[in-house]
Parts: sequence; C-alpha cells; structure tokens
Amino acid sequence: MNVMVFGKLGTGKSTMISVTQGYYASLNNIDIKKIKISHNGRGTKEIEKTNIQIGNIMISFWDTIGLGDPGKGYTTDESLAKMSETWKDISKSVKESGFENMLYCIDGSSPRLDETDKDILVKFIRMFKSIHPKSINYWKRIVIMITKCNMIKPLTFNNKPIPKYDYIS
Repeated sequence: MNVMVFGKLGTGKSTMISVTQGYYASLNNIDIKKIKISHNGRGTKEIEKTNIQIGNIMISFWDTIGLGDPGKGYTTDESLAKMSETWKDISKSVKESGFENMLYCIDGSSPRLDETDKDILVKFIRMFKSIHPKSINYWKRIVIMITKCNMIKPLTFNNKPIPKYDYIS
C-alpha cells in the first residue's frame, strides 16, 4: 500500500510519519533508526519513502516537500516541479497499486485553510491532470489530515474559563 503525504511547510508531515513508524515498530518489537526531523533547518528537501509494517500489511509513506515556502528554490511552483520530476520514478515503483491514499496535512494548532492551501490544491490538481489526463479518480483518494492537535490549548475547563497564567507553555 502506498500513501503520499503532502501539505504546507511545517504542518508535521514528517513528524506524523515518524511517530507512526515508532508506534508500530514498538508493537512489532522492531528496532528503528533514529530520525532527525528538519535536520537541515528547512525540513524535507526530496521525496522520501518510509516503509511501516502494520500487522501483515506493509505501508509505504511517501513524504513530500513542504509547499508554500517563499524561500529560494522552495516556492509552491518550484516544489511541485521537483515533485513532478521525481514522480515518474515513483510511479514506476507504485505502478501496480498506485497511491491508495493521499494525505493533505493541515496544522491543527492553526486550523485555517488560507490562500496558500487553495493555491497548493489547485496546482496539485493541475499537476495530476497533466500526469493523468484521462482520469480524476486520484481526487477521490485525497484525505485531509489534521496534525498537531495536541498543541491546541483549551480555553475552558469544567465550563469555566482558564486564566491565561494557568497555561503551560
């Protein structure tokens, strides 16, 4: 099974994959290599594949470049172009089953779809239309995933407002 993970820069795509890998490795008594998230100060620079064994099923998570970065070489257009270049090689390795799911990650600590999200999704659709001109079935496989929900701070407890000084940072 192949799952592509994409979204804006800093939404926790790589972290979600690493946490999932660690969780299932612990259940399966498998040692995993230590992974340093955002080791280069920017995050994922190339599409990276991580295989995770869940029971009898092997899931390949394809971690993509964070989109929407205004930095040189990482604008949405430049990142999608890099993804598109790499896509041909990836398509060969996932040819039999394709991508069963594509997870679009949204940062739950700031849960808003903004113009950058709209821009990313429109450009993503155009990229896939150029790769798969006769079908839009890939769109049915896109799932919105909300990450970083553990970072949302409650505003009330037992129906009473929490004083600001009680927040733990």
